[in-house]
Amino acid sequence: MLWNKSTIAELKRRVATGSIAAMGAGSDGQIAANRVHSLERHVRTGHFRKPIVIQPGRIDRDRVVVSVTDAAEVLLRDWPKPKSERRLAAIRACLAVMRGEKPPRVARQAFIVAAKDARILLGDQI
Repeated sequence: MLWNKSTIAELKRRVATGSIAAMGAGSDGQIAANRVHSLERHVRTGHFRKPIVIQPGRIDRDRVVVSVTDAAEVLLRDWPKPKSERRLAAIRACLAVMRGEKPPRVARQAFIVAAKDARILLGDQI
């Protein structure tokens, strides 16, 4: 399921009216409401659930990418292989997230693929 603003709004409406049961435990829907709030925050801010560590330049300068905005900035300003197809795919993924068409995990995964291609990804990040 695509978690965009309209699907989150629908979930919030269902939680508020009591037409959705709690997801996991509890009877008042509080857990469902908390999960909806968490999803809303991630979609709204474009933050990744897990940061990505890269080394785009000097060997002593690591960069931690925590959001779609960070990823887009690195892709546009600091990328070592500017003509890479994977870089362009990651830029398109970031734009789709910023437009609300895709969840942040899509941009994160595309960024990781591009970083591996450019050989700037530190560690084995998934």
